[in-house]
Amino acid sequence: MALTVFSLVLLSSILISVLSMRGVIKGKLTDVLVASGSFGPALLFFIMVGENYTTGTLLGAPGSIYSNGASYGFWFIPYILLAYPVAYFLSPAIWRMGRLSQGATVGDILGWRYDSRLVEVLAAVCAIVFLTPIIQIQLTALSLVFRYLNINIGFEHGVLLAVILAYLMILLSGIRAPAYVSILKDALLILAILVVGVVCLKETEGGAAGVFARVLATAPETLTVPRGGGSGLPDTMSTVFFMMLTLNIYPILVAGTLTSSSERNVRKSVVIMPVYMLMFPFLVLAAYFALVNLPGLEKDTAVLAVAALYLPEWLLGLIAGGVALTAVLVVSVNALSIAGLFSRNVYRVLKPRADERELIVCVKAATFLALAAGALAAVKFPNLLANILKMSYSGMAQLLSAFVFAFFWKRATPLGVVAGICLGFVCLALFWNQPSFYGVNKGCAALAVNFAAGALVSLTGIRQTRAPERYLEYARSTPWTFSGKEKGGEG
Repeated sequence: MALTVFSLVLLSSILISVLSMRGVIKGKLTDVLVASGSFGPALLFFIMVGENYTTGTLLGAPGSIYSNGASYGFWFIPYILLAYPVAYFLSPAIWRMGRLSQGATVGDILGWRYDSRLVEVLAAVCAIVFLTPIIQIQLTALSLVFRYLNINIGFEHGVLLAVILAYLMILLSGIRAPAYVSILKDALLILAILVVGVVCLKETEGGAAGVFARVLATAPETLTVPRGGGSGLPDTMSTVFFMMLTLNIYPILVAGTLTSSSERNVRKSVVIMPVYMLMFPFLVLAAYFALVNLPGLEKDTAVLAVAALYLPEWLLGLIAGGVALTAVLVVSVNALSIAGLFSRNVYRVLKPRADERELIVCVKAATFLALAAGALAAVKFPNLLANILKMSYSGMAQLLSAFVFAFFWKRATPLGVVAGICLGFVCLALFWNQPSFYGVNKGCAALAVNFAAGALVSLTGIRQTRAPERYLEYARSTPWTFSGKEKGGEG
């Protein structure tokens, strides 16, 4: 029964993907990557929020709380919540610069702003390197789903199925298919979290208070955050700070932002996105319920173990389908983002005369290679979800200086930006084997060096590009108020 329901969920996603082909503009690369900037607030909301809440939300967050206590939840939950106020101001700025540059990727935007091919290529290569682990995370999570939720599919076969589905979505309608399927995915993800949370309440005398009373009696250390060390309060707070900023410049979220038909739609979507945070109390409850009732679980399996023990077969199939669909969607959008970065910001730089048709072929080939690389890494080198997430964020955070300077500092130079990013990576490599840098998150420490070096080199460097003029062009496009009617777009 579980396998039947699971199969029906995946078949439904294929049907939705086929229906999403309506409105596709064939032969246009930006339509594949950002739907030609045509999404209205509804579709925009689902594509943006869908990339925030992944298998890491359902499995990694409660799994790490189960294994490490409150120190993980204390940074994971606040950084997402605090990212939304930042996004309210930063995402519209990204959208405006994307329109000015006619861009579809992080590399397009930064390359235009600094009038520099070097900045464009460096940003693209960094994004490609640190997006690839996200594909691995999602595919690795499938092994836990198949094992715990009674889905009789081998891990290798499951990864192959996920890769095929992800590639099919992209081939059918580019980013449109993940956007439409996100509606189904989010419904199933929220259902899974709510059902497991209700089960925890029902199975414990005293409800939520009863769960935490048992935790306080048996494992009180899991309810507090250590004062010092690699998981202490300074490390936790610095992690929250740099991750809440970095989340909004992630290439997949930048691409999602650029699908919007208007700046106003971006703000509308960001305002609604925190509603999804209501699921986190249920995830925390499930983690602590599993801690006191199901000791000895392997990492990242707390929610799945509770579901497998208390839920009927058909509901397990529905939850398994939702988790698998979550993985497939995130994998597809990440692979497409990698392909877009490679085709527009690496291949096109090496071959400036490449036409639109050639670039679309390049995107399709690069998408396949990204999926294949992620699948191989998931099968051969499985890792813990949370650790890879921190590594990816630490790397992507080094592009934050380029964005901040792009929006707020006219005197920033391409050489300064490149120097800052490169020195940030050097520091990150030097700090990598340490749990933290004098109690502060090592990614945040590297980012501080990055900003300082970028500012210093910019102040002393030679300005030989049109970067200052590009800054002024962006500044003139920045509205202080919104008025008039704007295009609604799809959805």
